[in-house]
Amino acid sequence: MSNAIRRLVLKKDDHGKAVVFLEDEAVLAKWAGADAAGTVVWSTAEVPADNSDGDLDGHRRNVGVALHGGSVFRLTEFGPGYETPMHRTLSTDYCFVLSGELELVLDSGQTALLREGDAVIQCGTRHAWRNPGVDRCKLAVCMIEARPVVIKGKRLGRTPLINMIIASLALGLRRKRQVYPGARSVESARDSQQVVRRVVTGHDGSARAIVMIDDTLATQPTHAGGAREISMWRTSVVPPSNDSLHNGPTQQRDTDPANGSSFRVLTLEPGCSTAAANLRSIDYCVVLDGAIEIVLDRGKVISLHTGDSAVLRGVHHSWHNAKDSGVSRLLVVSIEGQASTVPGQAA
Repeated sequence: MSNAIRRLVLKKDDHGKAVVFLEDEAVLAKWAGADAAGTVVWSTAEVPADNSDGDLDGHRRNVGVALHGGSVFRLTEFGPGYETPMHRTLSTDYCFVLSGELELVLDSGQTALLREGDAVIQCGTRHAWRNPGVDRCKLAVCMIEARPVVIKGKRLGRTPLINMIIASLALGLRRKRQVYPGARSVESARDSQQVVRRVVTGHDGSARAIVMIDDTLATQPTHAGGAREISMWRTSVVPPSNDSLHNGPTQQRDTDPANGSSFRVLTLEPGCSTAAANLRSIDYCVVLDGAIEIVLDRGKVISLHTGDSAVLRGVHHSWHNAKDSGVSRLLVVSIEGQASTVPGQAA
């Protein structure tokens, strides 16, 4: 993946059929004074997402660290040794390491060493990211506005932007990284593209961030022959709650949500297609490996390759892996959308 990625955004036309709204390259812009860069692939002003023509500014909206009230899908790149300030956002974050290695540091002192193919579900916890390797690290992150966490009557707030700016400047001047008391690292257990290591954060009784789940998930068959998926997390509603884990840990097949959100990796064998679906969700997608096609309701086929991104705004579609290709893998975050406003179209 280079410093620019192909971005494809699909929406419904006046007849409810899928059309290409935007096809361009999203450039990872360098952060001022830091060996890091990032780009917003798309955002929504609210969740459930408005997939009508009333919200077509997702690629140029000023989202800041996290867009209050909506969702943000971004790609971030950290240079060797780069470290973010310790911070908290009022969101549920679905994170996936696309390349390199990355250390997750929590305010309790716990750390987790992540590598390509590892996933993190960040449940409103105070954390920092650090690239401990010699190569650049790329991270895909979907942030969904969540309900505030309340522990022992105390509401945990977001880190003010000015605090993050000041902390970033201080980190840039510091030669050695801070060593947190009791810090420990866990090596990635992933040894195959058919499994994903999943790290889920939460809070202890003192409101400190801790690792609640650290396990590996294997691909599971779907209803479509030749298609498999790993369901990393799911919420039953949006905005989600970060107070408990009752929605997330259980794997479910074919997890496009009628309500809530899902975070998964879809694997297609050569010649395999998923069932056509007319969804109201917004889907944020990145091709992890191979080549894959989006088949639209008019029979139009759009080809995507490793590193390409796609945003599907409530459109009828299916995924297909051509027979002459190897196995293809796709990262998909689905967020509940509002009912269609097109006359005669179902939600």
